[in-house]
Amino acid sequence: MVSRDIATDVSRRQILKGLTGAAAAGVAGVSSAGTTAADHGAGEPVALQYFHEDWPTITDDLSRVSEVGIDAIWIQPPQKSRLTPGHEVRDGRGEPPFGYQPVDLLDFESVMGTEAELQTLIDTAHREGVEVYVDTVMNHMAAGMNFDNFPQFSWNDFHHQGGIPTWAYGFDPEDDRCFENGEPRDPDRIECDPELVEKGSIENLPDLKQSSEYVRTKLYNYMQKIANTGADGYRFDAAKNMPEWFFRQHANPWAENDFGGMFRVGEVFTTSVELAQQYADTGMHVFDYPLYFAIEDAFNHGDMRVLEGAGLIAQDSARAMPIVENHDTQHPDQYKLAHAFVLGAAGYPMLYNLYPDEILGDADFRNMIWVKKNLAGGSTIWRHTDANLAIFERESHLLVGLNNGSTTISQWVQTSWSDQILQDYSGTGEPIATDSEGWAYVTVPAGGWTYYAPTGESETGIQDGATYEIRNAYSGKYLDVAGWSSADGADVHQWSYHGGSNQRWTAEALDDGSYRLTPAHSGKALDVSGPSTDNGTNVHQWRWHGGDNQRWDIQSVGDGYRVSSRHSGKCLDVAGWSNADGGDVHQWEWYGNSNQRWYFEQV
Repeated sequence: MVSRDIATDVSRRQILKGLTGAAAAGVAGVSSAGTTAADHGAGEPVALQYFHEDWPTITDDLSRVSEVGIDAIWIQPPQKSRLTPGHEVRDGRGEPPFGYQPVDLLDFESVMGTEAELQTLIDTAHREGVEVYVDTVMNHMAAGMNFDNFPQFSWNDFHHQGGIPTWAYGFDPEDDRCFENGEPRDPDRIECDPELVEKGSIENLPDLKQSSEYVRTKLYNYMQKIANTGADGYRFDAAKNMPEWFFRQHANPWAENDFGGMFRVGEVFTTSVELAQQYADTGMHVFDYPLYFAIEDAFNHGDMRVLEGAGLIAQDSARAMPIVENHDTQHPDQYKLAHAFVLGAAGYPMLYNLYPDEILGDADFRNMIWVKKNLAGGSTIWRHTDANLAIFERESHLLVGLNNGSTTISQWVQTSWSDQILQDYSGTGEPIATDSEGWAYVTVPAGGWTYYAPTGESETGIQDGATYEIRNAYSGKYLDVAGWSSADGADVHQWSYHGGSNQRWTAEALDDGSYRLTPAHSGKALDVSGPSTDNGTNVHQWRWHGGDNQRWDIQSVGDGYRVSSRHSGKCLDVAGWSNADGGDVHQWEWYGNSNQRWYFEQV
């Protein structure tokens, strides 16, 4: 049996929990040394639902998960579970996802992998700086089984009230079934029959009695076993079908006090913000299903006005986890545009795709995740909404524009900034200027989005004629001409700081707004070989000829600068995320991560 003392992970878990809390509240952080851009605040975390793969497959992908900027992954239930005839394994993938018909809560040898492989997944995630939230099924056990086959439970540990009819979920003042002795069964008038919702069976899955002290003891042991793996949190499956008091008095205090401050989020599938808030008030996050339904309406070419004030994020963003889709729902037609919304909005988003590579390998998603983690923060101020255009500000941090129409739309909006240049960090818009009263003219492309934020400078912040040492944000090493060579074609790579003239670069402003970057020792120019527009093309020095492959656009991106070649639009990138001396510097399409960001430190 693989186990671990809970105390060994408490300090790390509390630190990460604290950072997440600060980010969710929009608390400003300290910028990295060498940064001259504006302080955009600490940013906010992003989680990924990583389903349909076994434990070893997920483990092998965790370095990429970390590199993209994901803070936590949610994985499927690990316990032994019944497989229904509809389950399939195709190319190693499970669809529908496994684990939701538990048989033995304390046996973690499952179709997803062995307990040892689960432990390896969690340990690897922690080395990569990624938290792990484990799906936790405490509402029910597997359907179609003899009760004697459940090691922890027997007949008397379950409710036997039959299924849950659809009418029980929604209050209807004209339906007599919603009343008892003339009074509503639900005093809040949200559900017609809350007791039936909590004690009935979902799809014939036998419903556990959380009111039983014996059952609660077994559920405690289950949560403890998950905590002993070193996991960082729980996702409570079917939380709406369990009573609120169970979470308030038991599950959440166990997680917080007994198991080292484990994160928790509940599945409360409802259109009611009030019901979602009630479960959040028991001491956990909840998935923002009320917002999901508004997203579904807006981003199926619907009316964007439904987004303003929608969802739990509008009243308790610190407890809300927005989603665009998950394994139980469908995504809207305007898939990326919907994600542009949730990755600019308040709350702690949980991303999902049936195929994780559609998120982890996509440049647009990488950019949106970077924006959420680096620029998002502060309260939400809606600046404009109409049928096709929504513009909101994360106060003093980020201005988000979303257009679900078929034509480009421009709109004057009020902002929190006066007399400043705002840069678009989505890569689709041109810089805009705010006037003395904070008004800006925002243009959003058809079916697209913009992310505007101040650069912290009147222009780029790079001084014409100044000399800089240029440090990579990921490795901390400096842009360096190999071997102090003065020859054409000498390689440019990264190297530890030594202060030599082959690490000093003079920035000369050119008439088209770009810069020539000249190493002090040779007088040559930073140059893209070829000149090629391909990803991975080497960067070297060459005598100045004025071509676009020697002209560099230097753009503040909040934490450092993006340095992109005028001829290709691609940016300086440390190949393979190397942190070694001699790590190659080439050009690559922009996706916003730290191996593409550079600090200009004036000499």
